[in-house]
Amino acid sequence: MKKYHLADVCTALECVCAIIILGMSLHNIKPEYALSVFFVGQIFDAIDGPLARRYHYPNDNQRRWWREYAGLIDQLSDLLLGTTTCIYVMTCINHDVGVSALVGATSVGIIVQTLAYDFPPFRLNWLKTRPELGNLIVLIRRWLYVGLIVFAVGLLLWSTRWPFAAKTTVTIIFCAIGLFLFVCKLNRLTEVKTKL
Repeated sequence: MKKYHLADVCTALECVCAIIILGMSLHNIKPEYALSVFFVGQIFDAIDGPLARRYHYPNDNQRRWWREYAGLIDQLSDLLLGTTTCIYVMTCINHDVGVSALVGATSVGIIVQTLAYDFPPFRLNWLKTRPELGNLIVLIRRWLYVGLIVFAVGLLLWSTRWPFAAKTTVTIIFCAIGLFLFVCKLNRLTEVKTKL
């Protein structure tokens, strides 16, 4: 496999993780397994962007339609993973918490799309017409997204039947990994246009 396909494979695997989580919610699978799949999906999400920017497709005049929509496909794969995880929480852990997370995330997404981008019917596009406000809104959405990931991992982890010591150990490991990713991608939380 060529290196420039790695980002596409990671995005596709993130979608596969989302579909697996949806299947788990339909069959009431234990949170231990859902946590593992969600974590793997988040790893794919974390590395697909940097891989796409590092390994470019060759300029060989071949049309690759999926690269034309790479940004949209990446957003949809993130949305799919988040939505199916909320559905899992709703059906297997706590209905009210799952519904609240789904409604809250959907509301934030619609508000940001409406205000910051050229999104019908209003087409406000604040990223172009009012850049300071548009950038602020996008960055707030990214911080909320990070918060939602932390919440989802914590909820799934502490819903498992593992012993307290195991939950604590895994929490420490996840915090270390999360802190590493946070530092590596901090520019994504402080700038709208970033290299990562």
